[in-house]
Amino acid sequence: MSESYNIESPGNTCGFDQTGNQSGVTETELNLGPLANNGGPTMTHKPGDGGLGDGSAAIDEIPEAACEVTEDQRGEPRPETGGTLCDVGAFEVQP
Repeated sequence: MSESYNIESPGNTCGFDQTGNQSGVTETELNLGPLANNGGPTMTHKPGDGGLGDGSAAIDEIPEAACEVTEDQRGEPRPETGGTLCDVGAFEVQP
């Protein structure tokens, strides 16, 4: 069962029906960079870095009150410094 604010791409087969979940997100809308060492203990996909223009369906999607952690996997603040929304996933885009 989904706990909210997940992204399913491509398609719509997981049955996500909780607050903030996104299904059927295209590769262009997701716009993730390649799996890379972006800092931290694991490799990540950086949202908005996929060479498909600015933005990503993963950026600024979770209200601060619903953010379950205060840092991304690299130790960067969630939400980003001065922000009020968290990004979906392990990587929080910083200004």
